[in-house]
Amino acid sequence: MSLEHLSVRQSNRRRKVSKRRKVSKRRKVSKKRRKELDVLREAYTQYDNPDAVMTFLQWCRLGNFSPATGKRILSGDNGPTVTWLSQRRKGIRVRDDREWKERCVR
Repeated sequence: MSLEHLSVRQSNRRRKVSKRRKVSKRRKVSKKRRKELDVLREAYTQYDNPDAVMTFLQWCRLGNFSPATGKRILSGDNGPTVTWLSQRRKGIRVRDDREWKERCVR
């Protein structure tokens, strides 16, 4: 085995190790993000007043889907009723969200 061959093998090992470290960092970030989402979901599910209005982003986070998917759901015929908070801001009442979810259950 030549000296060049050994140095190439060592450099390949270093690359593999660095990739592993990056993956573990990503896992830590994703676990942290999942924990944040769980906390948000719990906060949003504790609405006592069915007439409370969630903003569009709160509704998307509660449903665990992206804003793009939320727009697609609202543009369809089967989405929940939208309450306009202002000319530009949409909201969804807690009652309407629950009714919509009940309609989607098979």
